[in-house]
Amino acid sequence: VFEDQQIQFLNLNKEFKNPSGNTQSKYIIVVSYEDKRVGLTIDNILGEYQTVLKPLGKYLKGFDIFSGASVLGDGKVALVMDTNKVVNKFSN
Repeated sequence: VFEDQQIQFLNLNKEFKNPSGNTQSKYIIVVSYEDKRVGLTIDNILGEYQTVLKPLGKYLKGFDIFSGASVLGDGKVALVMDTNKVVNKFSN
């Protein structure tokens, strides 16, 4: 229940077939999709970043749920998900 309204949620560990995901503590990020709200479960919140989005290139072209990638300040690469495409793909 979020703001007195029951919302659907998607367990991303399950959808990405990640059995090693943390099952104890979860966070839920609520996103707007079309005319409803959907919760996306995640293991951890690392922070908020302003970043430049780079295209994925030809090797990852088939993964349409990712908008692109970004190089973080510590040199790690982070994939950026398009939450609308994630909800559309996994909520059917």
